[in-house]
Amino acid sequence: MPLMPDASTQQADPEVLQKTYDFESNPPGFIRDLKVSDAGLQGILDFLSTTVRPEAAKASPKDFYDTTILDRLEK
Repeated sequence: MPLMPDASTQQADPEVLQKTYDFESNPPGFIRDLKVSDAGLQGILDFLSTTVRPEAAKASPKDFYDTTILDRLEK
């Protein structure tokens, strides 16, 4: 279903709206232990790089999280 621009959003580019809809309707999976997954973050970076932040293509998921505290809680 193609999305059309409307007054409820400031975004008028139909391609960006469609990509946003596709991303939000199939969000990256969350891991039960509250840790982020590289695959989930990569999906977000891919989305951002093709829509509003092209520089996100150069980023690595590991640049955005630290699981030190969660790792300690597991012990």
